[in-house]
Amino acid sequence: MEMHTGNGYLKIWVTMAGRTLPVKGVPVQVYTEDGRLLYSLQTGDGGLTSTVELEAPSATESQQPAPGTKPYATYVIRVNADGFRPITDADVSIFEGITAIQPIELVPLSASGTVIPGTTSQIIIPTPLPNTQPNVPPFGAPLPDDMTQPRYRPNEGDDEVDV
Repeated sequence: MEMHTGNGYLKIWVTMAGRTLPVKGVPVQVYTEDGRLLYSLQTGDGGLTSTVELEAPSATESQQPAPGTKPYATYVIRVNADGFRPITDADVSIFEGITAIQPIELVPLSASGTVIPGTTSQIIIPTPLPNTQPNVPPFGAPLPDDMTQPRYRPNEGDDEVDV
């Protein structure tokens, strides 16, 4: 059976700290399974690369793939950012007409080049700004009685509450 190809799309999302912080300016490479470089990208705002177009089996053929064939194409992503563990993500699946958003989470290295313990989910939160919202108690302060009571009190005899 002749294999007709279509195109799928890939965007890479690079983050750190448990996927809570996007990382801008990270070099990302996309390779074929046999190691041929297709794209050299860099993450922008939000930790996202631009969307790239990749070959994939046609959607029609992916509905009933021939025995021994995959109904999708696979590619390899490599991320090697200064100060972070290098990452290779093999077998990234691409389907025709679909944009895959592949998450990559960076893990920081110590000065000696080893992974810093606990950094895959640890976040340092800066000192909070002074309370600028009126009538909101500072964090940790007890709430006034009027803030702990329900805001809606149904009338006696009401069977139903409209929200």
